[in-house]
Order: sequence, then structure tokens, then C-alpha cells
Amino acid sequence: MSTPAGPAGSQQEEPELDAGEIRRRIAAGDRLMDADEVAGIFGGAFTAKTVKRRYRNWGLPAHRIGKELRFWEHDVHDYIQKQRRT
Repeated sequence: MSTPAGPAGSQQEEPELDAGEIRRRIAAGDRLMDADEVAGIFGGAFTAKTVKRRYRNWGLPAHRIGKELRFWEHDVHDYIQKQRRT
């Protein structure tokens, strides 16, 4: 899987989710995953460190919970589908 080129040093805002959106995602069976779980889905040479370092350049939505970075499972699968189309 290649990494899309993005502007160097660009800081993408992490999207804010309201309580209703969080409840909807949980009810739909969505779950929050850590970078290690995302790397496992990507497979190959991807590690948790790679995911943490490159998620913004990839355009993969993430959320900080305290010091931890979390990804909605649905967003990860959407990202993979977008990569397959391009």
C-alpha cells in the first residue's frame, strides 16, 4: 500500500464527534482501535509507529483520547476502500 503525498508539515484537524455520533457508531457495531490494531489490518510492513507517524498524510481520521490515538474501525475500512478505487 503506497502512501499518498501530502503537503509537508500539514496539520489536519482531528474531527470532533458529538455524543450522538459516538452513540450511533457504537450501536452500529463500530469500535475504536489503537494504532497497533490498524497496522494489523493494513498488514505487511506497517507497524503501529508507521500508522501514528503517517495517518495525517494518508487522510485517515483519528481521535486523541488522552495521550492515546484511536481510529474508528469504519473509518479504517472506508480508507482502504478509497485506496482500492484509486
